[in-house]
Amino acid sequence: MIAVASAGPTIYDVKKGRQRASNEVHVMLYMHLFPLAVRPYARTKPVSCVAYNDSPVEIPAEAIDNGFVKNFEYFLGVVGSPNRAATQGH
Repeated sequence: MIAVASAGPTIYDVKKGRQRASNEVHVMLYMHLFPLAVRPYARTKPVSCVAYNDSPVEIPAEAIDNGFVKNFEYFLGVVGSPNRAATQGH
């Protein structure tokens, strides 16, 4: 769910079970991609909250730094590479 207030968008995700870093990275991808995909929010820096039962984990906008973006672009390139199968020994 995405809520928009005067401070900007907040992305919420509710998860069952225990806290996992992969859930937080998943939401960080939304934080990075939302402003790129939805033009009215192109200049925003969303924050997010991953809710696990009774313990929310807030992720600040600063989590989407240059390092995160570079890693995302690198892995997107690996997944989208036409040579991907060759690098896996197939």
